[in-house]
Amino acid sequence: MSDAVDILWDLAQSDVRRPNSFPDHAIGVLKRMASYDRYKAVSYYLQVADVIAQLFKKPNAFDGEFTPLDIVDQLLEREGDFADLEGITFSIGTFELNYRNIRPVRERALLMLEGVLSSGERCAAVRAVRSVSKLVPGFLPELRAQSRRELLWQNKERLQALQILEKQIKNPKLDVVVAQLIQSSLRGVTNWNAKSATVAKVRGLLRLVPQSGDLQILDALCTGAWDLDSRADLERNTLGQSDARFRRKLSLAVSTLQSAPETKQLDKLIELYALATECKIEIKSGFELVHELCGRRSFLDDLTRFLLNGSPSLQFATLMRVVLRRMRQFDAKEYRKVGSLAAQHPNLQIVRSTAAGLFGMETESNAVSDDLVLLRLLTEQHDEWTLLNVLSALRFISRRPDLRAHTTEIALLVKIGDEARLIDEFAEIFGPYGMGFDSLTDSQIEGIFQKLLLAKELDGHNVEMLVSHLFTRCPLQTLLFLLDRIDHAASRHAQDVWNYQAIPHHLNLHSLQTSDQYHSCLLDIRERVKTSTLTRREYVRLFWSVGALDATVIEVISEWVESRNQAKYEVILDLVAEAPRGIPFTYPDFARRLLDNAKQFGGDMPARALGRILWNVTPRSYTGSMTGPPPVWVNLEQQAAEFAIRYESIPTLRTLYEQIRQLAIHNIETALKQSEQFRERHE
Repeated sequence: MSDAVDILWDLAQSDVRRPNSFPDHAIGVLKRMASYDRYKAVSYYLQVADVIAQLFKKPNAFDGEFTPLDIVDQLLEREGDFADLEGITFSIGTFELNYRNIRPVRERALLMLEGVLSSGERCAAVRAVRSVSKLVPGFLPELRAQSRRELLWQNKERLQALQILEKQIKNPKLDVVVAQLIQSSLRGVTNWNAKSATVAKVRGLLRLVPQSGDLQILDALCTGAWDLDSRADLERNTLGQSDARFRRKLSLAVSTLQSAPETKQLDKLIELYALATECKIEIKSGFELVHELCGRRSFLDDLTRFLLNGSPSLQFATLMRVVLRRMRQFDAKEYRKVGSLAAQHPNLQIVRSTAAGLFGMETESNAVSDDLVLLRLLTEQHDEWTLLNVLSALRFISRRPDLRAHTTEIALLVKIGDEARLIDEFAEIFGPYGMGFDSLTDSQIEGIFQKLLLAKELDGHNVEMLVSHLFTRCPLQTLLFLLDRIDHAASRHAQDVWNYQAIPHHLNLHSLQTSDQYHSCLLDIRERVKTSTLTRREYVRLFWSVGALDATVIEVISEWVESRNQAKYEVILDLVAEAPRGIPFTYPDFARRLLDNAKQFGGDMPARALGRILWNVTPRSYTGSMTGPPPVWVNLEQQAAEFAIRYESIPTLRTLYEQIRQLAIHNIETALKQSEQFRERHE
């Protein structure tokens, strides 16, 4: 086992895939090895514990996201789970652990955690606190009730975990990061658990945590207002009180930091940020705390100089958004100067934070003109995350009628390329949550179309809505844009590039049905289908984006059904292949003429025409059923039988409906046979 675990450990450190998405990921395999199973012996788990202890000695044991303690956590799970397949019965559930048998395993795991906590290695100790803290809160089993004996041994184990934490709290060399995590974890227990001996013990430990200025500041940095919610607040419907407690905590941290010499305040903040980042503790309230600190102009200036001229960490660089918001309040001239430097800074994180800070700025302020200057500078960036925030900020500002023209001008400068998220965010600026479709001028619409021409696809919700609305307002201009996209697709296809999709899949241009241009537009697209080769399918898709299965469409395609020109007839077959379902039942006469006229061309044309008709009625969605024949095929068989009787006097239609009925019967029989075979295999 030891050799196998060593190999899996090395693989786990190098595999960048998401463990939850890949069952064969080494991390998942290691966790499953240590997880409780109904058919594993206790001696096996003791051997696993011995192997894990060897992993602690590896030099990179606590460097990455995955550590040996993630495997130890599996040994300290308080129930096991199972997934069994017997015959065709699939069972899932959880089972109670036999504590008397697995007690040696769990005690060895606790000893390992205690050893890591006492190792003196900060990051490893922080990770061990997370594991120990999981044992303190109450536990509710999944899919079953908790037994009395479970509660007894778990309460005993909670006290063991608290004894481990108490030993660390009383350690005179207790690290401030370890102290903060212990305090945060225990606070969560007292906030949400009912009164009990365990909770009383936890309250006593909280009072023992040695308080210091560094701990107060770090705790404020790493605590969110939601962390201060409590069960009492929920019961009294006074959850808003946690905000007041949070503000008091921030105020205390600010006072503590500001009591230090001004030259030391920023250094202390940088130090504590670095400690939290190093130990992978989430900084939840950094923006709020720094916002309060920046209320003093001297601190704001010091922080600004460090961010622009120093070497801030990635996490610390995100504070540029706070700097800009505070500078915007204090000094408009300095705001534009600092913002311009930040928007063009070589540190990408500074640039990203600048863009994020501009999103959601107060738009009624006179400083909005400065915001637009900075947003224009940010359009020179190529980073997708930055540009997403730029577009979001522009959407917010575009709600002001007097700024819409300027906003649109800047939006058209953004390099959206063919990134789907950028394209959809760009389109949302002009939608109902931005300036609104009706605000656009003809020249702005043309600019938007030019921007969207090169996009590989237009399948996003906002961009489809934009194109559909613009088609209602200026159908000819929008149609020309879509035709230009098809021409561009043809040029890409000629270069053997096939990742460009000219027409969105769900584009709805049916608003043209009430227009005098509806018929002529369909005729134009029909003609283009005939003359195109590489982009024929795109023109077919455009045809059905504009047209619905109505009398006008049937009239347009019927003209070529009667034609003796085979090329025109084949165009109609391509259109029928992509048409909305139900042609034989909605327009039986058209279906008859399509089949009858196929005979004049001979060869396989009659079979091709029949194939298109059958495909038109074939269900596209899931057709199965666990309790009987597939309903969609049953309904189709019944409908075909009814129409066969109704048109019994017309041989072509009678034959067609009988063939549709046979198609449905065949699929019903196939589905029932497959269902029976499945049952036989699993009984």
